[in-house]
Amino acid sequence: MFFDWLRMYQDHAQTLPVIADQLFLVMDTQTGEYLHTKQSAFKHGGSFSTSITIRISGSRITMEGNPSRFGRADNLFGFETIDECVEVYNRILKSYGLPEFTKGKKIQFLAGEDGKKATRATDGAVIQELHVTTNISVGQGNADDFIKAISTLPYRQMIPRLHTNGKTADWMTKSLKGSDLIYPSVYNKAH
Repeated sequence: MFFDWLRMYQDHAQTLPVIADQLFLVMDTQTGEYLHTKQSAFKHGGSFSTSITIRISGSRITMEGNPSRFGRADNLFGFETIDECVEVYNRILKSYGLPEFTKGKKIQFLAGEDGKKATRATDGAVIQELHVTTNISVGQGNADDFIKAISTLPYRQMIPRLHTNGKTADWMTKSLKGSDLIYPSVYNKAH
């Protein structure tokens, strides 16, 4: 098992440097109050057509991409710990003079408007999306048959689905809207 996609963010207390080609001023249209700046998404290129996307909005840095592939010729096997993935992101942040992602030590609940849910804030990074991957070999010429067969099996009370090209099977919730917490899929990586 390894990780091959990571999206995370962290709010910082300081003003962040501009690294993108465009900068937007965000204002409240009702009060005319200046809220913060927002930079256009910036792609930090790696080798072998890999890039990591960096977004800066106000004091929040968001990054996403495949840190396991960054600077490597292949992504057949990747990093086995989240810390290794974050180290790649932190090296990139450091190269732009941006603050690094840190581990959170506490979570606070912030009061919102009456009748609204309280929001959570942390003093560290927040992981929004993480892809966990395992590669298996089914023998030369057997991938499509394997995917077709596995697409008939239910998983965690979800409905199996074979994509029209026959190269991917996934499982959806009964409402067929996907899943907020887990998106299981099996696909032909060579395709």
